[in-house]
Amino acid sequence: MGSTENYRRHRLLIFVTIYCGYSCFYFCRKTFSFVLPNITKEDPLDKDSLGLIASSMMVAYAISKFIGGILSDSQSSRLLFVTGLSLVGLVNIVFAQTDGPLIYASLWFINGLAQGLGWPACGKLIKMWYAPYELGTYWSVLSTSMNVAGTAGPLLASSLSGVYGWRSTMSGAGCVAVGLATLSFFLIKDKPSDCGYEVSHTPKKSPSTDSGSSSFSARALLGDPFLWSLCGIYFVVYSVKTASCDWGQLFLIEELGLEPVVASSFLSATEFGGLFGSLAGGFLSDKLVAMAAPSNYGSPRLRVMIGCLFICLVSLHTLVFVSHQITYIPLLLLISGAIGFTTYASICILGILGTECSPPNISGSIHAIIALAANCGGFMAGLPVAMVAKYHGWTGAFFVLELAILVTIPIAILANTLDNRIGQAVKAKQS
Repeated sequence: MGSTENYRRHRLLIFVTIYCGYSCFYFCRKTFSFVLPNITKEDPLDKDSLGLIASSMMVAYAISKFIGGILSDSQSSRLLFVTGLSLVGLVNIVFAQTDGPLIYASLWFINGLAQGLGWPACGKLIKMWYAPYELGTYWSVLSTSMNVAGTAGPLLASSLSGVYGWRSTMSGAGCVAVGLATLSFFLIKDKPSDCGYEVSHTPKKSPSTDSGSSSFSARALLGDPFLWSLCGIYFVVYSVKTASCDWGQLFLIEELGLEPVVASSFLSATEFGGLFGSLAGGFLSDKLVAMAAPSNYGSPRLRVMIGCLFICLVSLHTLVFVSHQITYIPLLLLISGAIGFTTYASICILGILGTECSPPNISGSIHAIIALAANCGGFMAGLPVAMVAKYHGWTGAFFVLELAILVTIPIAILANTLDNRIGQAVKAKQS
């Protein structure tokens, strides 16, 4: 067995590798949005075409992330991660050499399929290399890789596109992704034993993991109100987050008349706020959980999320109805940062709830179901939101998002009164 110090250095190297790699995953997922103002200058695309391209990504991502979660239980996490990152890079390179909305949508669909292999592989690697008491911390830190890419990405892409053109910018991002994928192949190992470390963080199999229990739990999920409450909330929150990131720039450019470089700072502020939201969501809810008495109903984490939803509602309302009167740019950035903070904090909390409130033998299936609901919300943020904008402007589209959050708040309050034992509450009632 290797020394403890070597083991810690090795897993830190793996963590840094997947952190950088997933940052690149996310950057290459959003490159179209990042360079969108430059694309529309060269090739004016109508809102139907823009929505089709955005939704094609989310449909594919929803499908592949669901499948990727299942594959991560039986296939090498390293190979899934490397394969996905390589394909993402190649798609970005090819995208930069093509023209036409249908070709764009087809390539972005393939990008979405490749994107779904990334996060399940990361989650499995974190679980294999870190103990349960460390899992939440490193999960939260890893999730900030998206915020880092989302914060630096718009400004970096906008600056590079202005100098070298959007095609060179996307090609460059693709080349970096392929390079990181090659590096990841040599640096990432699936589990400590692959490196000679006799360490295992996988929980021992319990009697509840027999086939009969798994079969019953799967049926019980269909009638579990707490699970479907989480799915409904995740659907809306992810839709608002995606729409804000994908269409926020066009809202500021077309509705407020801001310059593209200034508008891109809105997206950076959203992701910058999301970085702190991802960390705060886990940290604050952990503090409340530690102070609260154990209970099978609701969760202290939901109280943090409900507060975030209220702040998000106020921020969206200000953006829709007051932003036209705001000439002070830092105030607009504060609004976008609040939207990012609250949506990413809620996303973090929903992911934790899906994991900690489910039996170990079906936790993977529950995570896949919740993630599928989120990605369906991401799809709704594409073409459907673009269609609303086509007839009612971007102000109308963001007003719809505000109404969605307003409806979601009572659902979250109700969820805090429900039995939180996912897949077991129905069983308890039937027995």
